[in-house]
Amino acid sequence: MPFADRPLEVKMLEEYISDWRNLDGGILLIPKRGLHFNQLFLRSRWFFMDRVFDFSAIIRVISKRRMNEGYRPLHNSLAELSCELHWSGLIRKRPHFRSYALLDIIQDRVPAISPNSELIDALSSSDTVMEMLRRVSPDRLYITLSSFTTPQLSPTRHRDVLIKMLIDRYQNPEEITWVISMSKLISRTLSYKRKFIEAVGLIESISKVVMGVTYRIKNRLKRRSKK
Repeated sequence: MPFADRPLEVKMLEEYISDWRNLDGGILLIPKRGLHFNQLFLRSRWFFMDRVFDFSAIIRVISKRRMNEGYRPLHNSLAELSCELHWSGLIRKRPHFRSYALLDIIQDRVPAISPNSELIDALSSSDTVMEMLRRVSPDRLYITLSSFTTPQLSPTRHRDVLIKMLIDRYQNPEEITWVISMSKLISRTLSYKRKFIEAVGLIESISKVVMGVTYRIKNRLKRRSKK
């Protein structure tokens, strides 16, 4: 889509974007070559007089076209790395990652699932990631496979439906795709552009770590299969 017709958010991120288009009530951004994520979907919603922006970065590992039974061990190993951001401390809050809460729900039904802290450790030891987290201070951040991006169903009667859906996706994966989901309230101030650039910078730094751990596990599984 022509950049002349681009929304303000696209204008602010043009140094990162090669193309864009409106999609499902949001904006789909295609990053320039050299970045570690394949797509970035941006949607906003009002919160009083400000807007909360939801960023969803896509990192493709194995597409639906290439996916087969042989990739299931890789999918399940990566799924166990899923994590989410939490903040601790009263006066000076500190960011830290912990295992994705949905893994605990599924583990009750599928004991073979064993949350793995390898990605958490890699993110926590990255000075770049931790510094960008403190700068951006996202309200919400999850790193998981697309298999586990089902929204939480709040009514109690739907809990079993959600669990069954997640277990089916875990046992019968259609693709291997990482999703980095982040929400951040960004006020329209003089720092508006800088906040967007820092948000994308955080996503890129996380994506780089995610891909490094992904390749490490992929190679590890390949060596095991040859023994």
